[in-house]
Amino acid sequence: MNFNEEQQAGIDCDTDLMIVAIPGSGKTATGIGKTARILKQSSNNRLVYVVYNASAAEEVRDRVVKYINTKTDRLTAGTYHSLAYSQLKKAGLKLNILTGQNESHLKHKAWALSGYPCEESDINDSIDKFKTNLLAYTDPIRFNSESAEDPLFAIYQNYQELLEKNNSVDFHDILIHAIDGMNSGKVLPLDCTHIIADEFQDSDAIQLGWLHAHKKLNNAILTVVGDDDQTIYSWRSALGYQGFNTFYSNYEATQIILDTNYRSYSEILESASRVIAVNKDRIPKVLKSFKGPGGTVNVYKKHQLEEEYVQIIRWCEENPDHRKAVLARNNRTLSDLGDLLKSESIPFVRKNGESFWSQPSIQVLLDLINTASHIEKMVVERLGVLMNISIQEIDMLMDTSENLKKYLTIKPVDVRDISFLKWNKLVDLIKLNKQYIRAKQDLGINKGIENIKQFLVKELEWDKLKKKKLFKDSLIHGANALKKMKGHWPAR
Repeated sequence: MNFNEEQQAGIDCDTDLMIVAIPGSGKTATGIGKTARILKQSSNNRLVYVVYNASAAEEVRDRVVKYINTKTDRLTAGTYHSLAYSQLKKAGLKLNILTGQNESHLKHKAWALSGYPCEESDINDSIDKFKTNLLAYTDPIRFNSESAEDPLFAIYQNYQELLEKNNSVDFHDILIHAIDGMNSGKVLPLDCTHIIADEFQDSDAIQLGWLHAHKKLNNAILTVVGDDDQTIYSWRSALGYQGFNTFYSNYEATQIILDTNYRSYSEILESASRVIAVNKDRIPKVLKSFKGPGGTVNVYKKHQLEEEYVQIIRWCEENPDHRKAVLARNNRTLSDLGDLLKSESIPFVRKNGESFWSQPSIQVLLDLINTASHIEKMVVERLGVLMNISIQEIDMLMDTSENLKKYLTIKPVDVRDISFLKWNKLVDLIKLNKQYIRAKQDLGINKGIENIKQFLVKELEWDKLKKKKLFKDSLIHGANALKKMKGHWPAR
């Protein structure tokens, strides 16, 4: 593998290092080259490679093995959270980790209980902002005092109380437990001499604290790789430019800039440079194109997201043989676009998107299927909300009985302002669901899913009416997919 001068300098550096890499500059190849050199340098060297998803971790392991032409147990690759969880597991600490639909439900419940009229999109932002504030763990009295005037603080407080009430932790808590454990000596740091942290611009203060703990306890040599101009997670407290500055000053790190793009033509880079140059807080850099001129940039301004969908479909229909890529702000946008593309019979491939199992319609189906074998409070709460029963009403219903299973078999009594009709319909559905899903034969399973589908399409009160048809179509598609899977999906 051939490297340019800047890439080779990064590979050969033996001190704490900060690599600022523009898009398409070969940062992953440089990281792989550096990893291979460290492992070959000494049999005592052990390296941890921090990435942002499981597929990237697998890619790193595969590419390093291919590069050094042998397997090795001296390389560990994973996300911050998976690595921290492995530490806790090794220390014998067991945590009930809240993920996916359950986490989303508790956050929405915290919002509903706060009574604060914020946008739904602000829920995650508000909770993440407080969860990633180190003061919450190092100086809680000061943290509570400084946060008290923020109207969104109540959502965070409710969420923390709900986590405790459900004896659960979320992903942020995994890292906090790992850092606290390392500082107290109850949790061992990872056995490593070097750490490479990829996509460093997206790291938050807690993740930076995890790196610092390994520096302090292991004297690990740290290399961070990223681009402050590509900070897209500031809404969930990514440090971006500030994180690079903190790392550079705290560790007196060497700085290397990979400023040659091997992917795009100069016109693309020039347009990108004009946009990003507006930012005042950024590391100075010039975007160079290895390819030179040859690209074009067109801008289409739309006022509504639906107008963008229409434009994309029009491009697909006008040029069916052209390959196109769509980048979106979030998975929800891609899911809605995907539903429209399906309705227009336009083929597409979803890259690195949300799992089939995490789609809202599939989650509703799985929630109902799960009630056949056991009843969980959060599952019933989620279904009740979809039936337009408020969180407060559901809490009143459930808190009046210690035996939730028993309560689902009787009508609510002596509780005012409860939507009796909707609650009883939900109870009837769960009973009907049990009747079919408990059957071992495929026929019984399929019949159960069909009944669930018909009930939801008819009875579901979806908050966003304009999304109702999309959800209905997705629900039908998901139900049919589950039926085709036959005996495979119950195990899931």
